[in-house]
Amino acid sequence: MLKKTYMCRYIFLSLLLCVSCAAFAQEPAGNPVTDAPEPVGTSNGYVPVYETSQDTAYVSGIRTEPADETPAPEEEKKKGAVYQGVYISADVFDPVLTFFNGGKFQFEVSADIGLWHTLFPVVEFGMMFYNPVTENYDYSANGFFVRGGVGYNLINNTAARKYDHAVIIGARYAYSNVTYGLGKAVIHDNYWQTDDEVSSGPVNADVGWVEVVAMVRVQMIKSFFMSLGVRVQFFPHLYKESVHYPTYVPGFGQYAEGVTNWNFDLSFCYQFPYKKKGGK
Repeated sequence: MLKKTYMCRYIFLSLLLCVSCAAFAQEPAGNPVTDAPEPVGTSNGYVPVYETSQDTAYVSGIRTEPADETPAPEEEKKKGAVYQGVYISADVFDPVLTFFNGGKFQFEVSADIGLWHTLFPVVEFGMMFYNPVTENYDYSANGFFVRGGVGYNLINNTAARKYDHAVIIGARYAYSNVTYGLGKAVIHDNYWQTDDEVSSGPVNADVGWVEVVAMVRVQMIKSFFMSLGVRVQFFPHLYKESVHYPTYVPGFGQYAEGVTNWNFDLSFCYQFPYKKKGGK
């Protein structure tokens, strides 16, 4: 009899617990955020409430903050943008050498366009005035040169694009027009012990050559850059065969058949602003 009494109590408590759990499960859950709107009831239960404001959005009574879609200032120039700006450069290395190279003055400027921050088509122009000071003769070689080519940037990563830093290798083809002449050259005849004065020119010549270029360009302050470069110049050739050739060629240096020259550049550069969205 006692065992039946305990068994009945056990069954009664189990049924009571099941009924309580079922009743609790039917009650709707409270709103996690006190200032969020309450769910709207329907015949099928309740449906989510979608309300939006300028700063906050509610989905199913849950408060969510809108994502910040404002691009950072440095993100304005996108990685995939083709046009990245125009760079105007002026070399200061050769003008400084004027004080040490005995009568040679040369300067050059260049303009290149950044494409995808990877390719840099470039045009370079310069002039040279060469009048060395000697006791035995007068020599002059004056003219201009033009180079054209393209460079490839080796560091097209996020940090480099942020500041427009670049390590560029490239190739150029160069053309120079030079007018040269020799005057008051004294030739001594040892047999007759006489001195004769001869002159030659002026002569005009067109010269071409090929270059391989390596350059590092870094931004010093906003839109202002400094670059250091080296050029390997080879395959010099005259456009018209001649028994005479210039001793010095603008943009190339000392000329001789089959010679290879090395030249250096130290330039300061200004970047014109890239084209912003909407033409601003």
